[in-house]
Amino acid sequence: SGFLGEVLRIDTVTVDLSWVSLVQRKKRFERLEISGVTGEVSIELLKVLLKKNVVSETHQRGSEENTPGESPNTSPSGTTPQKENKEGEVISKKEEPRESPDFQASPVDDFEGVIVFEDVNLALTSLEYPELSIAVEDMEGVLPVWGAEREGHVGFTALHAGGEMVNGEEIIPVKWKGQFIRIDEHELKVVGLNLKMNLAIRISQGLPVGLQVVAPNQQVDLSPIFGEEKSPVGIEQFSFRGGIQGYLMMPQSFSGYGNAGFEGMEIYDDRDASMTEFYRGYGEARVNRAGLVIPDARMIGDEEAILLNGFVTSNGEAAATVRVVVSPERAKVYEQGVHRANEEWTFDFEPLVTEDRLYRDLRMESSEEGLIVNLGEKRTSALLFPALKAILTAKHPSANLLQ
Repeated sequence: SGFLGEVLRIDTVTVDLSWVSLVQRKKRFERLEISGVTGEVSIELLKVLLKKNVVSETHQRGSEENTPGESPNTSPSGTTPQKENKEGEVISKKEEPRESPDFQASPVDDFEGVIVFEDVNLALTSLEYPELSIAVEDMEGVLPVWGAEREGHVGFTALHAGGEMVNGEEIIPVKWKGQFIRIDEHELKVVGLNLKMNLAIRISQGLPVGLQVVAPNQQVDLSPIFGEEKSPVGIEQFSFRGGIQGYLMMPQSFSGYGNAGFEGMEIYDDRDASMTEFYRGYGEARVNRAGLVIPDARMIGDEEAILLNGFVTSNGEAAATVRVVVSPERAKVYEQGVHRANEEWTFDFEPLVTEDRLYRDLRMESSEEGLIVNLGEKRTSALLFPALKAILTAKHPSANLLQ
C-alpha cells in the first residue's frame, strides 16, 4: 500500500548494545536491526524546508553584521587577517567559522558492529512534476561498521522513475574500509545506460557522504523505456559524470555537479517519417543550497541547433530560455508539429542574421499552475509538460492553454 502521505514509518527497531563500548563511553552497538520502513518525501516539502533554512540563516547573518563594533571579517584585535599570494600581493583572508564541527574519524579499533535492514521502501515524489518522482522498492542489506575491513551488501527489487520501472533486482556489494561505508566502482544498468557508481559514508558527526556516478563513453540503447516499440531515439556515443556531497543530517549542505556529452543523435518521427539529427551536444549543471543552475546545454546539427540555460531555486522558482535555430525547411516541420498538437499554439520563427537561418526563443518560468512556456496564440503561456506530451504524441490536451 506504501506511500500515502507518510514522511517516515518504521515498524521495528532492535538494538543490541555493546556494554564494553558503553564502559568506554563510545555508545556503540553490536547489532542494529531495522525492519518495515516506509518513507516518502515530496519535492514540495524539501523546497519548504530549504527555504526556511535559507531565510533563517540570512536573518542570522544580518543580525551578526548589525552587531555594533563587530565585523565577521575582522579578528579580535580589529584587523583583517591577511596573507600573500604567489605574486607577493596581499589578499584578504576571511575568518573561519567560530564553531567549525570536528568530523575527524576515530582511530581503527577492534570493536565491530553491523546494521541490518529489510523491507525498506523509499520514495521521492512530486505533485507538481510526477515525472521527477523516484521510488526504491523492498530494500534490504547488511552494513558492517567499525573495526577491521569487512564486506556487506545492499539490494532492492525495483527502481522506479517517473512511474516507470527503470531497473529490476539489484545486489550491490558494500565494504567497511578506513572508517567509511563504501561502494567502489559498482556497475549497473539503468534505462539502457551502463553506469559505474562510487559511494562513501563516514560514520561521524553529521554523516558526511559523497556519491559519484559515471557513464563511460558508450552507445545508448533506449529500448527498455519504450518496451516492445522500437526506440525513436538513437545515440552513437554518450558519456556522463556527476557527483554530489554533503552531510546527511544537514540537507542544505549538499552540493553537486553534472556534465554530459554525446555524438551522433537521431530522432525519428514516424508520423511524417522525418529525422532530426544532431552530430554533437553537451550540457553542464551545478546544484547547491541555492538551487540548480544549468549555465549551458546545447545540441548542434547541420539543419538545427538547440541551446538552453536556466535555473531552479531552492524555494521553487524556475526560469529558462531555449533558443531553437533552424533552416527554413526545418522551421516548417517544427511549426506543423506544434500546430498539429493544438491549433491555438504557434511556433513562428524570425531571421537570425540572414534568411537562411531562423530562430525562436522559448521562455519558460514557474507559475502557480506549474511550469509555463510562451507557446500559445500571440505567444501567450501554455503548461510546459502537457504541451511537450501533446506535441510528441499529437494528442490535443484541451486544458493546456492558460487563459
